[in-house]
Amino acid sequence: MQAVGTDMLQVGSSGSPNIKSSFDSLASDLRELADMLVAYSFKLAYENWCWATHAPTWREVWPIVETVDRPNIGLCLDTFQTAAGEWGDPTTASGQIEMSSPDLLEIQFATSLMELSQNIPCEKIYLLQISDA
Repeated sequence: MQAVGTDMLQVGSSGSPNIKSSFDSLASDLRELADMLVAYSFKLAYENWCWATHAPTWREVWPIVETVDRPNIGLCLDTFQTAAGEWGDPTTASGQIEMSSPDLLEIQFATSLMELSQNIPCEKIYLLQISDA
């Protein structure tokens, strides 16, 4: 990280079916990584991946980050990962998740974003990734 001039490591939730799946294991592994990084004054940005086998939404990665309880861990929020997991579905004709009405889907997505803004302290959002996928 020093060689490329960065002080932040972005780590995504995993899509591997063979990863340790317990909440405690994920938190423990991230805590260990954060502890290794802090010696170099590096930060760790944990990102949900909407296709992940574990922690596919911000609602699931945030409690993990809270449990890690280290000053150098925060979130990477990615517009694609959030929208694709909660609103969009590129496999449908409409491009939206079709499990509910479009109006209900919009209300649910707006509610999720409101909850995100109310529950995650801004200082714990280390990276906002704007994706156009």
